[in-house]
Amino acid sequence: MSLLNFQQDRVTLQQQADVQDSSAGITRWGSPVTLATMIPASIQPASASRRILFAQANMFITHSIYLSADYGIKLNNRLIITDGNGNTQYFLVRGYYPLGGKKFGAGVTWNVDAEEQPQ
Repeated sequence: MSLLNFQQDRVTLQQQADVQDSSAGITRWGSPVTLATMIPASIQPASASRRILFAQANMFITHSIYLSADYGIKLNNRLIITDGNGNTQYFLVRGYYPLGGKKFGAGVTWNVDAEEQPQ
C-alpha cells in the first residue's frame, strides 16, 4: 500500500505577510496570504534522527508532513492542517525536499519538516 493512500489530512499553505505596525515596527502574520488550500497530506511525528539532524543546526522540528506534489513551499511558510476529525494544527516550515525522487503510488513524495506553533 502506498504512503499516499494515507493522506487524510488537509493543508492550507500560507505565506508570511510582514506589515508595519503603528510604532513603525514589523509585525509577522499581520495578514497572511493563502497560496493553496485543501492540499492532501499525511502528518507524522518527526523521527528522532530527523530531530537530531535539525538540532545540530540549532533548529527545532516536531513533525514530518508528506505531500504528493511540489507546491512551491518555502522556509517559514505556515501550514494549517485540519485532520479528519476537524482538529486544526499550525506549523512553520523548517525544511522541504523530495524524498530522493522516490515514487510512492502516483508520484514523487515531498517531505516537509515543520515545527508546531500555537495559533
